[in-house]
Amino acid sequence: MYSLTCCIYVIAPYFIAN
Repeated sequence: MYSLTCCIYVIAPYFIAN
């Protein structure tokens, strides 16, 4: 579960940048 949260934390800014 922790890995999933980490993934979102890294992909979140990527989505905002797009």
